[in-house]
Amino acid sequence: MEERTFQNILSLAYRQRGLCPRCGLDLIDGAGFDPDDVQDWVKWFTGSLRAIHVHHLTYRSKGGSDHPSNLELIHTTCHHQVHAGDRRRDTQLAATG
Repeated sequence: MEERTFQNILSLAYRQRGLCPRCGLDLIDGAGFDPDDVQDWVKWFTGSLRAIHVHHLTYRSKGGSDHPSNLELIHTTCHHQVHAGDRRRDTQLAATG
């Protein structure tokens, strides 16, 4: 992961106080993890990052940017639910339109 990307993720997590704005739970399960050494912490944190996604509030396909004000960190599961809801809504609109 690029250093800038990592810093952006940390900034978003800080702005959100470590919580997922979709479900309100901790972004990283086990945030109180107390490793024996730095390498253990890096392995744990890197693995934990796979459980969160950066979500665009206004999608890039709709003209949204990568500016931090248009981004939020959410759980992978929450991200799938957001986009599943989009697909259902698009299907309903196509059926009625």
